[in-house]
Amino acid sequence: MQFGVKEKLRAFAAFGIVATLVVGLVGYHSEKQLGDALTGVNIKMGALRGHMESDMMHDALRADVLSALRAAHSRDEAGHKQALVDVEEHITSFRENIDSNATLPLSPEIKTAIEDVRPALDAYATAAREITIQAFQDVSAAEAGMPRFLASFKELEGRMSSLSDLIEADARKAEVEADAAAQSGAKWIMAMFLLSAGAAIVVSFFLIRSITSPLDRLYRAIHALRSEQGSATRLDGFHHEFEAVQTEFNGVLDDLDARRRVEQERADAALRVQQALNAAAANVVLCNDAMEVVYVNDTRAGDVPALRRRHQTRPREFQPGRHGRPQHRSVLHRAPHSRRARAPQRAAYR
Repeated sequence: MQFGVKEKLRAFAAFGIVATLVVGLVGYHSEKQLGDALTGVNIKMGALRGHMESDMMHDALRADVLSALRAAHSRDEAGHKQALVDVEEHITSFRENIDSNATLPLSPEIKTAIEDVRPALDAYATAAREITIQAFQDVSAAEAGMPRFLASFKELEGRMSSLSDLIEADARKAEVEADAAAQSGAKWIMAMFLLSAGAAIVVSFFLIRSITSPLDRLYRAIHALRSEQGSATRLDGFHHEFEAVQTEFNGVLDDLDARRRVEQERADAALRVQQALNAAAANVVLCNDAMEVVYVNDTRAGDVPALRRRHQTRPREFQPGRHGRPQHRSVLHRAPHSRRARAPQRAAYR
């Protein structure tokens, strides 16, 4: 199936639209992947930040307990009250950070590690609260509970360290995936752009060629026609819209050929008449409507000097005209006063 110019232009426009959509979809998909990767990085970094704050609360609780024991030894009521407030505040912040990380879309391993931290956190928070309260009641009993408090501190520290390693590894993995997504997206966008551009160049080349090639042939044919070589420049092989141009142009050539044949026939007939008149033994003189001599045959041409003196005329020749048509040039041109000397007849035989 061959396409016409309209179909080719429509196909090229459709190709441009499809190529634009493909490049756009590839870019959108790449940006979406990169956005998801960056979102994952932000989530992992948020979890890491929350974990670091929890680790700070872990150390802050131990400092609160030590501050409460020192205030108890120095009988510092204000210091003791501040220690109680700080312990509750730090425990609350510790739990909020752990709960916040538990709600994030993290890996199952991290979720499990967060849940493992909760029992150790509860034991550590309970021990810190008891020692802080007991410090002003019985400082010796409070100090006796320190080994249990430090044991819970180390237990929680171990689990927090394991959780920290998991979150850091997951964050590094997310960063690597984000970098890979960015590079992959850029490569895909560039590849689709180059592929679309190359395809557009190839399609444009063949499309322009399919349109300009018939036009070039038509131009050469018209140029040859103006150079009187049209008989050898008939068009063929055109299709669709150009087929009508080919038909019309060939029709013009046919009309011109027909006119040339008619003119050639007329020229041949005039030449035969001229030859017949020249071969005649009689004197033949032809005049036009204004009684001007337009032709004298060879027999009469011998009297040209006498006729020139008598009628004050000048010789003219018989020349074939353009395209072979006869063109009569006066052999004898009568003077105006000689019009009365002849009758109105157009031919005289002497």
